[in-house]
Amino acid sequence: MLVNKKEIESYHIWTVGCQMNVADSQRVDVGLNKLGLIKENNIENANIIVLNTCVVRQSAEDTATGLLGKLLKSKNKDNSYICVTGCMVESNTKKLTQRFPQVDLYASSFAGGASGYPLMFENYNQDEQINISKKDKNFLKTKKIEYLKKIKPKFFLPYAGFFEEKLKRDTRIKKFNQKNSINDYKEFCKKNNINLLNVEKNDYFLFHNGKLKNSENINQKNYIDLKHDEYLNFYKKEYDKIDDKYIENYFKNSLFKDNLILYIVLTNDDFSPINKCYLVNFDKNPINFKKLSNFDPLKVLNKSKNKILILKIRKESFLNTIYNKLPWEDL
Repeated sequence: MLVNKKEIESYHIWTVGCQMNVADSQRVDVGLNKLGLIKENNIENANIIVLNTCVVRQSAEDTATGLLGKLLKSKNKDNSYICVTGCMVESNTKKLTQRFPQVDLYASSFAGGASGYPLMFENYNQDEQINISKKDKNFLKTKKIEYLKKIKPKFFLPYAGFFEEKLKRDTRIKKFNQKNSINDYKEFCKKNNINLLNVEKNDYFLFHNGKLKNSENINQKNYIDLKHDEYLNFYKKEYDKIDDKYIENYFKNSLFKDNLILYIVLTNDDFSPINKCYLVNFDKNPINFKKLSNFDPLKVLNKSKNKILILKIRKESFLNTIYNKLPWEDL
């Protein structure tokens, strides 16, 4: 989005949350930079401010709303613009627009299919997984339409729903993971006089005084990443060594307390176990950590009085999350 190039010179992107948020922010960064804008390190001095939010932890949401309130108090109406995006917009669209009506742009996802549920849950058979996935897709579309009816925007730009499952090992997920498309909102927007901005057709939208002046597709060179198999091989090589002591300290130092026993089963690409299992009992003080040689889920579920969570995780994904202290939603 470019409002008036003479007034707009700089931008700042503030990000919290998972790797998907980081990737989204990087794409926004590249886009704004290609428009000739300069990255400003001081958020309060930037003309365009993007807050990419998360609600996995209450502290992250509180930090985002606190920062937003502070920025809006000092907002210069003539040459500063604030965009709020990420999970906080997803879960609180109506409340946010009522509490912070001065925000210039709220951006949220529209497609769904990012959580892995239910296709990664073995307690559902395949037919059940497909039916639940379809219901989730329709539910998200229905909720998004409800929000659009309530806030009555002039424009709707479907955002953050274009990821693809490109690795061969995820072929099944790609086949059954159902997502909404931009065209799924076309009829509704037409009936309700909402201008649907299709980023699959245009990637440049010029606004001035709240009106869309121009939209077009910019010819630009895109960054060429490693081929999918090359990236996976690099990823596996980078996170190959298992440090049991580091993993033990990670959980023991977490200070997490709950009536929960966590079982972690490390796997290959096809989720077949590699005989590397861990038990983490968060109900003990101190936290109890054990390495297991054999693991029978049925026996565990039938015996324990605690809440039980069993996770089968590809080895490299688990080690990446643990070693880099990433949010567990990245799994």
